[in-house]
Amino acid sequence: MGLYLTRRTCSGDSLKSTSNIFRLLVLLSLGLPAGGCNNYVAEKFVRAPNLDLDMRGKDAPQSLLIDHHVAEQLRVPVGPPEASLSVWVVDPVSAPAMVSLRQAPNPRDWPIARLTILPSTDPDADPDKPPQGTVFLLHGLDDTKEDAPYEFYSYGLACEGYRVILVDLRGHGRSTGDRIGYGGYESHDLMQVLDVLQNRGLVAGKVGVLGISYGASVGICWASIDPRVKVVVALEPFSSIRFASRDAGATMLLAFRWLFSKSDLEEITDRVGKIDGFDPDLASPLYAISHMTTPVLLIHGKLDDFLYPEHSIRLHEAALNHSQLILVDGADHFDLWYKALTTIMNESNQWFEKYLTH
Repeated sequence: MGLYLTRRTCSGDSLKSTSNIFRLLVLLSLGLPAGGCNNYVAEKFVRAPNLDLDMRGKDAPQSLLIDHHVAEQLRVPVGPPEASLSVWVVDPVSAPAMVSLRQAPNPRDWPIARLTILPSTDPDADPDKPPQGTVFLLHGLDDTKEDAPYEFYSYGLACEGYRVILVDLRGHGRSTGDRIGYGGYESHDLMQVLDVLQNRGLVAGKVGVLGISYGASVGICWASIDPRVKVVVALEPFSSIRFASRDAGATMLLAFRWLFSKSDLEEITDRVGKIDGFDPDLASPLYAISHMTTPVLLIHGKLDDFLYPEHSIRLHEAALNHSQLILVDGADHFDLWYKALTTIMNESNQWFEKYLTH
């Protein structure tokens, strides 16, 4: 007879039907724990992506700092839960600059950007001109601050006269921390980072955020609890973990996605909240943006099938009085950062100029 897969979780009370027996056999063959696969997946979703990276917990060598034009490298203890974050400070570029893309060794084996400072031809140029604001640049899930998109945007912001703060969020890159919180932990972590930077005199002017994907969502959550953040530019954020689990979560399960029903993904979201110790519906960008007045610029690719454009649409509709939405033709989740580079930088500069320098 034909096999029919029910839409029940694999942690159900019985395995009486042929469909559940078949599902159990598939899970066992894949090495998943049959008695609690949803909990297993939830644990995977909160597991730090960098646990197996050699760079974890290690500061960057001086040669790498020079390549990235880093003025200062810090390690900031945060928590709870306990972690230490790797932080880079990039000062404004007062002379003309040229950004080039080339292949070089890096953790992701991606093409990387390199900034070449050109001799200034302006006799009135002031190399000691103070930064006109401070912008935190926050990376995406499973990325590091050293990856190509963040080099490009760091240099672009530095050339506009901003001091740029690049942070490896907990469980990423050179930072430590065994679990990630999808904004629940990270927003409090960044408050502590900003405290340290202010105490060391490394914050110039007002503070803004430019975040990509996971970092964009974290930035919105942070702004909702920290009045020092005056503006957020959010590229392709998720609106909540619950909605993200239906979209990106299903994609992240790859060939196994058919084993998990909509109710499974809902349960996985609830379990993520229990593991991390917060309500996933309250510790979310959607809740945050609707309970704050900080201006947010949302930019999303129309072809994004990892985190659908509806995420940014949903966020914009919850904050019509203090947000703006730009949907980009021909861009998906993974190429928006360069396909819309000119649009993103022009629109971001206008927002930062409006809310940080005026």
